[in-house]
Amino acid sequence: MKVALFASLAVNVAVIGIVVGTVARVGSDDNRRPPRMDEVSGPYTRALTGEDRRRISQRLKKEQGELVPNRAQLRSEFTAMVAALRSTPFEPEAVSVVLERQRQIGAKRGELGHQLLLEHLTEMSDDERAAFATRLEEGLKRHRAGGREGGKPLRAKPQN
Repeated sequence: MKVALFASLAVNVAVIGIVVGTVARVGSDDNRRPPRMDEVSGPYTRALTGEDRRRISQRLKKEQGELVPNRAQLRSEFTAMVAALRSTPFEPEAVSVVLERQRQIGAKRGELGHQLLLEHLTEMSDDERAAFATRLEEGLKRHRAGGREGGKPLRAKPQN
């Protein structure tokens, strides 16, 4: 249930990020647009082995507590947003309140993810950390190269 709620929230945040990113990109070159969230944290996630991702994900689920709202709370947030957007006269403060609550959820979850990744990296051996650094570097090189080979998106090779 919590996984579904997180997935739902993640999709909604991703959609917002895509919209904001698209708006920011219009008329600008790639070096001037702000990075999307997946461009910030995604390379780290992709550089982890499959087992490391599972381990961190399990800890995140266990430790996030009330960071992820339940379905009813999430529906309520978006119902409040829809109502605020349709209100006449428009009240930006009502929209701001909903956006702020959603931002805080994302920020708290991001802080926990930061903490868990740092703990995991600290627990790695020197060789494991070096291998992680190599996978990270390779992923970043693929991204800078456009992340494509033969017109198909490149996928990080699963690490076990």
